[in-house]
Amino acid sequence: MNIERLNEFIDLASTLSFTATAENLHMAQSTLSRHISDLEKTLGFKLFTRSGNGIKLTQEGRELYSKASSLTTSFNSAVADMRTSGKDKTRILKVSGSTLQPTSNQLLSILAAEGARIMPPVRFAYHKTRSLSNEPPAPFSLDMLDKGEIDLALETFPLNSAPPSRFQSCKLCEEDIIVLASPDHPLAKKRGLILEDLAGYHMVTLAVHKHCPNVMSAPFIMAGMNIEYIEVRYIDNILEIPWNIARLKGDQFVPLQRGFCDYFGFGRKDAAVTLNVDDPQAKLSYWAVWKDKEDSALSECIAMLEERLAP
Repeated sequence: MNIERLNEFIDLASTLSFTATAENLHMAQSTLSRHISDLEKTLGFKLFTRSGNGIKLTQEGRELYSKASSLTTSFNSAVADMRTSGKDKTRILKVSGSTLQPTSNQLLSILAAEGARIMPPVRFAYHKTRSLSNEPPAPFSLDMLDKGEIDLALETFPLNSAPPSRFQSCKLCEEDIIVLASPDHPLAKKRGLILEDLAGYHMVTLAVHKHCPNVMSAPFIMAGMNIEYIEVRYIDNILEIPWNIARLKGDQFVPLQRGFCDYFGFGRKDAAVTLNVDDPQAKLSYWAVWKDKEDSALSECIAMLEERLAP
């Protein structure tokens, strides 16, 4: 039986609220509900009764709660003692991905936390994709993975693409592409735009490494945009993003991940407007990519990351 499921049960038995426990454990309420149902199936009996007034412990649930609390306390104490005595056994794995992207930072943060929970613990050290000359564009993380410079890459790919088959990979999530333009762009006040509507205008792609333009331009090229209409600007500083946005000309636009727009508040300021694009292809995907398929610790961390991201 998974000790984490018992910890989730104990918290829920204490709060008698899926909402409160989900917040305490920093997980989706639907994920918590699924875990409790799985635990009940494993045990072969109901732990809670559900009604319009909330949830209550069953008799079996009360008995398990009284015994599981001391069990998990002892287990967590034993793990803490082992980690204290075995600090030198902590494994260091090098991970890379663009920290300019807010979503990458969120994924790396979750991964770092999950690595601390396994035994022996895994510590992720961020390895920045920077060129030797310290000038953009930076080297691509998959090239670094090929050379053995890093152990894991978190990278973006076009919506319907995947990392090369020579790597182990796992799709983590998708993110919307938001289109920004100056307030005087011809399409600024149009509604219900699709990608084909932008094919005749000039696109500015802000990129960290040479892989970025392929990801951001892919849906627009598929929609009919001529590559001669695409300008690539390499950046190495997050503050270069609003600077470039503010300097857009009337017929130019910039595609950005939603995370950037939320971070900077783009679309709510006079310097830029969000074009009203409603197209299911205006997305990109995030993947975990690694090389050693025999690395059980890394595989376990990624599996835990997947579970945390599950709806």
